[in-house]
Order: sequence, then C-alpha cells, then structure tokens
Amino acid sequence: MPNQLRVPVEPPSRGTSVGTIARQAQWSVPAVFLMVYLVTQYAWAAQAPFINEDYAFLDTTRSRSLFNLWLDPALRTGPWFRPWSQGFHYWLCQRMFGIRVEPWHAVSGALALTILVSYFLLIRRAIGRRGAAIATAGAAVMVAWGPLVTWVAGVQDLWMLVFALGMLHSLVNQRPGWATAMFVLALCSKETAAVLPALSVCWLVTNEHRTMRRALLSTLPMWILLAIWATLYPSHGGVLSSFHRISEVPSAGTRARELLVAALLAVLNLDIRPQPAGGWPAAATLAAPGCAALIGFIVWCYRGNPSADHSLDAPATHPSTKNVQPRTGHQVAFGTCWAFLGWAPLLSPALHWHSYYSLLGGLGAWYAIAPLLARWPAVASGVVLCLGTLRAGRSTTVIHDWGEESYLRRAAGCLRGMHADLLAKCPAPAPHTRFYFRDVPSEVGFLVSDGPVIRVWYEDATLQGWFYRDFRAREIVAPPGVDRFFRYDPSVGWVEIVVGAEDVLAAQMRNSRWADDHRRLVLTLAKGGDWTATMAEYSKLASSFPDSASYPYMAGLAALACGDSAAGERLISRAAKLRSADPEIQSAARAIALRSRR
Repeated sequence: MPNQLRVPVEPPSRGTSVGTIARQAQWSVPAVFLMVYLVTQYAWAAQAPFINEDYAFLDTTRSRSLFNLWLDPALRTGPWFRPWSQGFHYWLCQRMFGIRVEPWHAVSGALALTILVSYFLLIRRAIGRRGAAIATAGAAVMVAWGPLVTWVAGVQDLWMLVFALGMLHSLVNQRPGWATAMFVLALCSKETAAVLPALSVCWLVTNEHRTMRRALLSTLPMWILLAIWATLYPSHGGVLSSFHRISEVPSAGTRARELLVAALLAVLNLDIRPQPAGGWPAAATLAAPGCAALIGFIVWCYRGNPSADHSLDAPATHPSTKNVQPRTGHQVAFGTCWAFLGWAPLLSPALHWHSYYSLLGGLGAWYAIAPLLARWPAVASGVVLCLGTLRAGRSTTVIHDWGEESYLRRAAGCLRGMHADLLAKCPAPAPHTRFYFRDVPSEVGFLVSDGPVIRVWYEDATLQGWFYRDFRAREIVAPPGVDRFFRYDPSVGWVEIVVGAEDVLAAQMRNSRWADDHRRLVLTLAKGGDWTATMAEYSKLASSFPDSASYPYMAGLAALACGDSAAGERLISRAAKLRSADPEIQSAARAIALRSRR
C-alpha cells in the first residue's frame, strides 16, 4: 500500500486557550470568593429600607429632569455638588426600580464587589498575586464597608472608589483620556476624590517607573480640572465651612493626631471598642463563613507560580514593566503615601469622624501591610480571621451614630414597621395634607426637613411631614388641606389624634391616653397660632370633662383670638359658673359682663 502523504495538522493552540482561561480566572475566581464574603456578611441589608437623606434624594429626583438636577443649584442637597452619585444614580434607579429597595441594595453590593476586584487586579501587577490577595482580603474585612453596603446613600463613596480605581487602571494602560474622565466622575461622586491627581503621580512614579516630569504631564488635565472644580465648588473651605462648623474645634495639631490614630485603628476595626450586643460567640458565628471565603481566596492565590502574574498583568505597551517588582520598602512607602493621601480630607474642620471616611486611605494601608505578610500565608490568614471577627463584633456593637452599621441595623427594623403601619392606618391622604408626629423613636432616620419620607411613601409631591414642635397655622395663600397628627406607640404603632369632631367614646376606648393626647395637641395648636382648631379642641375637651372650668375658659379665649366675640363671651361665662372656676376665670367673666352692659 503506497505511502500516503500526511500533511501535519497543528493542534489548537493550548497556549492561547490557557492564556485566555488564565486571564478570565484572574478576575472571575476572586470575584466569586469576594462575592461570597459580601453576601454572607451583608445579606441582612437586602430588606433594609431607605433612611435619612435617602428620602431627600428620592424626593428631589422623582419628578425632575436629569438636566435640572445637574444644573439647578436650588435642587442640590445642602452644599454638596454630587451630580453623579446623588443625582444620576437616584434618578436612574428610581426610574428602573421605583422605591422597591432590594434592587438598590443589589446595585450597592455590585459596586462594592467591583471595587474589591478592581483593587485586586490593580495592585497585583505591583506587589504580585499573593500580596494582592492578602491586601484585598484585609481591605474587605474593614468595618468601614458596613454603612456603604447597607445604606443606599453609601453609593456616594462606592461610586467615587469605582471611578478612582478605574482612573488608576486607565493610567497604567496609557489611556489618559479615560483616566481624566474617570477622575471627573469620581469628583462628581464625592469631594474626597480631590486627592486622586496626587495619588496618580505617586503611582506612576513608584510602580510604573515614570519620571516625575512625565507623571505630571500625564496627569496635567486632572490638575487643571481640579483647579477649576476648587474654584467653582470649594467644598473643602468655602461652601462646606458655611454649612457645618464644629462648635469646639481643637488645635490643628491635636485634631490631626486624633484623626490619624482613628484612621489607623479603623484599618484594624478598633477605632471604637467592639462590644457585640449578642456576645463574641455570636460575632464569631457571623464572621465564620465570610472569613472562610477570604482565606480560601488567599489559598487559591498562593497556588502556582507567582511570577506568572506579571506576564498577565503588564500591558503590551509597557514591556519594560514585565517581571519588574518594586522592592518591599518601595511598596510599603507607596502604600503609606496612598493611605495618608486618602485620609487627608479628614482634616477638614467641618467633618466629624466616621469610619467610612477612612476607606480610601485604608486601601493604601493594606497595600503597605500586605508585602510584609506575603511570606507567611498562615499568619496572614490568621490576621484576616481575627479582623473579620472584630468586624462582626464591631458591626453589632450599639453605637449611637448614623454612620455605623449597628445604627442601620436598629433603624431598619423599626422603620419598616413604621412605614407599613402608617400606610395601613392612613392609606390615602388628601392632597396638601400636612402630617405632624411626636414620640418618634430616636435614631431611626425617619423625618428630615419637611418630610420627604412622606412624599416618597405616598408618591404625592403635595404632602409634608413635620414634628409637633414645627406646627404653624396654615398661611392664607397656601393651598387648602388637612392637618393630621400622630403619636408613635411601640406597642400599637401609630395613634392618630383627630382634630375636631369625632366619636369621643369610641376614641377613648381605642386609646387609653386620649385625654393626654388631646391636651398636648391643643397646646401645639395654640402655639402654632391656629385659633379656630384650638377653640374646637378645647370645646371637645370641655364636653368630655364637664366639671373642668379651664377647658371652656380656654375655648373662649381662643374664640376671642380668632374674632368670634359672641362665642368667646358665652364660653367664658359658662366656665365661670362651674365650681372649679378659679379667680382668674371669674374675673374674666365679670369683665366680659361689664363690657356687654356698656
């Protein structure tokens, strides 16, 4: 049989497929581990309602165009100009999801996951896969993530960090246009992004081996935009200082030292002493699945040849950076520089300490710590386990600060019940209704400003919500409407105190505190200058307590105040005839009688 001509057929290139798989694995596998961590630690937040300023943002973005939100100064919340994180984010999500809160939390979780994966991919090219795994795991267990992931308004910091890391990725891949765009979006998310041009220069000089001149030229558009932004919106001095000043500001040196210590301790979850409400066994149980995921992540990153990381990460446009690893001292120095730059905005005299303010600097701190632990993976895993347990204990410690996860845990449960109960007892308020509340539990994030929470819950822009102390008689030029008054009782929920005519006997059977509620209500009406409603309430109290002379007397004074002299004289004369009438009431009745005779 003649020999057949055999044409060699090249098998599929395993190098191409293996390289593709490796590049996919460099982000997909870490993403799975980190997602497991976030889900196990923050799954409870899926049902956490909007809180505090969320309602102000929702109310502002509900019925307005995006153009107005970005350009009209009257529609901004306070002095902050954050058109991306406050304007666009709430505007878009509200149109996609309405006020169903679960998708909003899903977006926040996705942003947090994006930050951690992006951080890992960015720093692994500088300190290697193993060091990057330790740094990412350490950063993930920082307690500063709690408010950002569990509170919808935390997207302001999350978006800033997403764009900050995106800017650094663009710089190292020689895409200065994209880097500038990312910086602008970061600045439009939160003012702390002002430190990013300096951080970019440090990165290019230390990790990309650029000269200082080339680094400054690469970031020149950012510096120009930063100067323009600082001129138009000087939130680190001009606008911010006029908005909120600390009453007693320590000296600059003392304040700087205190903030530095707090920021360093926040990296270790010790800026506030952890005292978990359920005890340390419960905290360890909460932390266990998340810590297991992070330790698994570290173990996965320690397998294989660590030198292969740089061949995957170094861009083709920078062949000189392949397999070039800065020395540990340089890595620690750069990480320290990153940390101090990230913490620099804390020195603003208008800011009180909150742990999440330290997150950008915390990423730099872990960049500096990781190379020191990279040689001892068992020690690094133990550190992550300890810090993860501290985070769980710290997150369940009772802290009376709206910027803490424990505050959000308490507020979430209370606010959900308040929302459902109010809608059940007052399902369809008339347009232009004003709600007034008292005995509202503290630290639940219910009512701010003129009640955007009420407008959001009822989807009616004409409603308002206030506390009793804010009551004022409705102005003549104001649209006509109803004023409704509520007291919160933890045992039964909202109790409405009806102004004017009602079935008193039935109301007293439902509410054992009916008399006290109406006494406080009538004082509120009188202080607010609504004399017609005051007269009606005192008349109702006089009918319910016929032996009391003070109620018809006060009803008569209210009648005189609103111009009904006949009703006022009649009520005061009636009060003077009762046995409980004091000399003041009798004297007033005699004066009225004398005036009538004249």
